[in-house]
Amino acid sequence: MDLSDTGCVVTGAGRGLGRAYAEALAAAGAAVVVNDVDAAAEVAAAIIAGGGRAAAAGAVGPAERGVTMSVNYGLEKVRFPSPVRAGSKIRLAGEVVSVTEVAGIGVQMLLDFTVEIDGADKPARVAQAVYRHYA
Repeated sequence: MDLSDTGCVVTGAGRGLGRAYAEALAAAGAAVVVNDVDAAAEVAAAIIAGGGRAAAAGAVGPAERGVTMSVNYGLEKVRFPSPVRAGSKIRLAGEVVSVTEVAGIGVQMLLDFTVEIDGADKPARVAQAVYRHYA
């Protein structure tokens, strides 16, 4: 499969399956954004050294930001306005809605995510994600 005209973001790409996915996508020609709190720079450098296209994101670890634990707290307002046809190109767009303190234990972030279909009038999915970052 030729993915040379494709870009992707792989979260948790510092080790295990995430790293394997990032390396496989790069080997197929995709430009890969390697997202990981600890090893993003190392994995991106390895992909580039192997002739692939990659960039690191999230290279600063949570400890440096005072975060001891992060939790995907769930989804709200999930809707599927349009089906995704086989072979369609999709992309994820996100926007931070709010960041609020949670009673001295950390912060809660609300993010609006939209899965867009290239050339379509309606998105494939809209949802609000809730994340908690504990200090």
